[in-house]
Amino acid sequence: MLVGEAPLTVRECANKIIHAGYFLFRHGSYSSTGPDGVPFSNRVQESTVELAGWHYQKQWRCTLDLLVFAEEAHLAAKELQSAWQQ
Repeated sequence: MLVGEAPLTVRECANKIIHAGYFLFRHGSYSSTGPDGVPFSNRVQESTVELAGWHYQKQWRCTLDLLVFAEEAHLAAKELQSAWQQ
């Protein structure tokens, strides 16, 4: 979402992805224990990405969960398909 604003629509999120000049994928870690009993930790990419860009002379930033975006885009596409077939 944009800092200080409400959640974006699917269309607005798609525009942010298209026009972003900056992408930062967030990373977490996965910790476990191997078969030999030795603990280990791996860095893993999360589904959240930070986007930033410029619109005219105003900078914008937003944080987007790509899995949620994909689900919402899929639902919107299904709704459009249903409306088109009626």
